[in-house]
Amino acid sequence: MDGEFQMTLGFVIRSIAIGGVIFLSSLATMLILLAAAPRFTPRIREALTRHREINFLWGLLFVVAVAATAVALSWLGDAGFIVTLVLIAGSAVLALMGLAVVALEMGGKVGRLHRGAEWSDLAAFLVGAAAIQCCVLMPLVGWVLFSYFLTNGLGAVLRVLAGHFYPVPSGKPSNGTLDGGD
Repeated sequence: MDGEFQMTLGFVIRSIAIGGVIFLSSLATMLILLAAAPRFTPRIREALTRHREINFLWGLLFVVAVAATAVALSWLGDAGFIVTLVLIAGSAVLALMGLAVVALEMGGKVGRLHRGAEWSDLAAFLVGAAAIQCCVLMPLVGWVLFSYFLTNGLGAVLRVLAGHFYPVPSGKPSNGTLDGGD
């Protein structure tokens, strides 16, 4: 019994506090990324709604390539470590951007189901991010869903950045807002 872990109230409170801080900081980071790239957001949203399988494969291939590159760079010593950190940080930014757009799209769909009308982008994002966070709280299935959302969003971002996704012109020019118009 000496080596057993005993869950105390303090441990539970610390775990909830740390989880809350992580959730709020990732939420703030995703909002900053959405605000920093207003011209890409509508294109990524459109890429998410079409060809989900291709997005998933792009994201999965990118994750495997980053992992293989990190292993290869580990042989270079300190310089390889620094380059690996930069590579992983850049990949995390792309993944968070994709996850932010997934949350935005998911919240928008919930809004259309709720009242049949479009919600503001902020409301849609907050609802979508909360839904993704609720998925993470489910054992096993939640992490599989989260991995799918993250990989799908990452693939959509990569497709837009690589120029392999060309949205259909809507005839209405974008004014640079998060929703792409009006």
